[in-house]
Order: sequence, then structure tokens, then C-alpha cells
Amino acid sequence: MKRLELVDGAQVDAPSADTVRDAVGKLSASIEFVVLRETAGGFVQAAWGPPAGLTPGHFLLETAGEHVDGHVQAVVTNVDQLVGAFLGFLEDDRSWAEEHSWSRWTG
Repeated sequence: MKRLELVDGAQVDAPSADTVRDAVGKLSASIEFVVLRETAGGFVQAAWGPPAGLTPGHFLLETAGEHVDGHVQAVVTNVDQLVGAFLGFLEDDRSWAEEHSWSRWTG
């Protein structure tokens, strides 16, 4: 089962594509972080700009699971790419992971 988790602690079990699209599209200074977790393992998450050590307009995309090798991260500047990553993870479509240049997560 998938679970959407928001920075304010709110959780949505088995979110719809529209719920995920809406949450990711609202990443900003007021909503800095969102994660979509597979309760059996794996996740995709994104953080907005300055809190993630990036300039405004940039996002840190992280993921782990069978679709990648370890816990990896990429910097993304296009919200549509973020939405695509989250929707791909939601729908168990691994192709989105090939669209990014990943580096090992440095935490």
C-alpha cells in the first residue's frame, strides 16, 4: 500500500493520482516536503529549495527501492518532472527513474 506523507504530519493511505499531483504541485516555502512511501519498502520524496540547501525554484528529489540502486538523489527544476516521478512511483511504473541523473544520497 502507498502512503502520502506531508510536512505537517498529515498522512493519506492509498492516495489518488489527483491527491499526489496536488501535494507535489504545492511544494513551496509553506509546504517544504512531501513523501510517497510504499509501506512494504521504498519511497520517493521531494523537498523545496532553501530548506534542502538549494535555491528557490529547485527541488531535491530522493528515492530508494527496487527501481534504483540504493538511496539516491537528484536536483530537479521542473515541477512536472517531480509530479511524474511521484505518479510513476504511485503506479509502479519504474521508467521515471531513468529520466534523472542520480547521485548517492549524502544525508
